[in-house]
Amino acid sequence: MLGPIISTLILVCCLSPLTVKAMELQEGRKRSMPTSNGPCKLIKITSPEPTDFTEELGSRLSHLCLSIHKAYKDASEKGIEQAYSTFTKLTTNHKYTPDHWHQVREESNKWVQPPFSLTLYQWPCQANDQEVIGGHLFYPPDLNKLLDSYYTKHLLQRNDFVAGLAIATKYHNSLATYYLTSTLDEMSLESTEKRKEDSDYFRSRYKHALEELEQCQDHPDAYYVLGENYAYGCKGGIFILGFNTFKAYELFEKGQTPRNKLAALQVRHRYIVDFPIPPTLEEYLTLATKEEGYGLAYIKAADLVKDEERKLSYLQDAVKLAYYPALIEKGIYFEQKGCLKEAMEYYEEAGRNGVTYGYIQCGELVGGRFPPLTLGSKIKYDELAALPEEKVNQARGYFEAAGKANDPEGWAYLAKYCMTLLVPDALKGHKEHEQEFRAQALMAIEQGVKLGSPDCFMMARGFPEQYNALIKAYGPATYGSYYKHIEKTFLK
Repeated sequence: MLGPIISTLILVCCLSPLTVKAMELQEGRKRSMPTSNGPCKLIKITSPEPTDFTEELGSRLSHLCLSIHKAYKDASEKGIEQAYSTFTKLTTNHKYTPDHWHQVREESNKWVQPPFSLTLYQWPCQANDQEVIGGHLFYPPDLNKLLDSYYTKHLLQRNDFVAGLAIATKYHNSLATYYLTSTLDEMSLESTEKRKEDSDYFRSRYKHALEELEQCQDHPDAYYVLGENYAYGCKGGIFILGFNTFKAYELFEKGQTPRNKLAALQVRHRYIVDFPIPPTLEEYLTLATKEEGYGLAYIKAADLVKDEERKLSYLQDAVKLAYYPALIEKGIYFEQKGCLKEAMEYYEEAGRNGVTYGYIQCGELVGGRFPPLTLGSKIKYDELAALPEEKVNQARGYFEAAGKANDPEGWAYLAKYCMTLLVPDALKGHKEHEQEFRAQALMAIEQGVKLGSPDCFMMARGFPEQYNALIKAYGPATYGSYYKHIEKTFLK
């Protein structure tokens, strides 16, 4: 006996060629022609495997994860936009049904790639699985890490991050809506031309985002944003929700993540009138070591102690947890003590570990810290004029290193430094390098503009003959009413 057989077995007997041809046309399969009269043969016909569109969709989304992560790593706005185009094509491909999208969302652990979270959260205004996935994919996965430090949060103003937040906002990710608004608001503050319509726009967008986040009190980052707004308000001191330190503390406590727990301690530390019992050193250390291993808590613990040996020990413990902004804190400590060699070593180490602001600190330490250039400034730059050429070149090299690591502030500092060197009181000591300084200032401005630096766009106005070319090549200036361009490009 043949027993159970999965595939179809066709019994082909000794038939005429015409009969076989008719069978081929009827069944739509090509058969071998019998060549002679002989015994009957059993020929196994295997049905084609059905295409698993769910698996295929998951594979494409997995590749998209990698592409988006690479675009953020390379500071590539173009890479983000290409990924957006690819995702849009997937959402409009009719072979992927709503059931396929739902199954892919439910099985996110099969395709989501680190550093993206495996948990896909549905925000209040997300109407389908495509929006949930799109809002998750384009939300910068390292955003909280960047926001945790003064030395890295400015990177959110880069073109690639703004584009990613805008796309995630288009897919109704409520956190993206809030942080896009916050980032564009901060960029607008770079301009002296902020008008009432701009303020009204940001107030409206903050209100919209916060109203959505109030519906998401099962998400730790929603708790954090709401707590921040009750305790400190939005950019520019706007209190949409009102000022309420007790409410802020309650929300941070509910958030439960290390970030929220530290924020709760900071509310108690800052608002001593409302919270007469300040946080203890042990509470910070518990958050840093025994409980969570949260590096930023070591920084706050270091701020509380006066013993210098313990302070440095806490900062080093933060470094051991790969919280590399602590290296800049160590550099600042030694610089304030006049130990410049040690300070430089820590600043450089921070830069090598991805905190590129360390290179900027090196540049200023070597090349001098000078007040911002302003029209009609009467500040004298004799000290810069007397600075040895070796030091000038070294400072420029550090600023350029930060820029080449995709930090727009690096290019902005390099441009400012070269423009400062062009001030007559400074230039008199380096007259033979005037054209070199001017050319490098223009180069730095262009590189900063490519990354979206508001400072570099503003400095470009000092070179009218180049300004229009930069705007044409890289888009509108990223200060003032830049939000209108983002609205038109991504959110309409």
